[in-house]
Amino acid sequence: MKTVWKQMASKIAFALIMMALVNPGGADPRASQAELHCSAFSNVSCEECVRNPSCLWCTSSLDCVYYPVKTIFLPSSVCKLPKARWGVCWVNYQVLTISLSVLSTMVLLAVIVCCCSYARRQKLRRSRDQERFRRADRERIIQHNERRDNLRMKRHEIRKKYGLFN
Repeated sequence: MKTVWKQMASKIAFALIMMALVNPGGADPRASQAELHCSAFSNVSCEECVRNPSCLWCTSSLDCVYYPVKTIFLPSSVCKLPKARWGVCWVNYQVLTISLSVLSTMVLLAVIVCCCSYARRQKLRRSRDQERFRRADRERIIQHNERRDNLRMKRHEIRKKYGLFN
């Protein structure tokens, strides 16, 4: 289990390093093209604007603006969170961010609970198997001792019958 986490962490670190090397300045050369494309939908409609995933609609100014993908949260200089629409027009960006955060947290917790319960079941199964193996070993030892004693008794009887005592 630990090796899987180490491999995943190394892959994530590699991906982050590659992203930094590919675009060290942080500026997206396609951003200016997308900004021009998004500004063409200003004062039109929200539905037309949000069809393009690189654009967001600001309801306060009725502008279609470029979504700055390099930032996790939308800067207030672009548009206030409750007034921004991205993806769909009927959900504001703030509610979308909060609901996605809650949903991802719930999924993460569910995965953690499943992993912990699986590990616990495996531990119980191993302890049951070990107990079963110990019991089988004890039974084999007892059977071995019984056979050995029977053979000794038979040898003793044969020696007694033919008078071969030491």
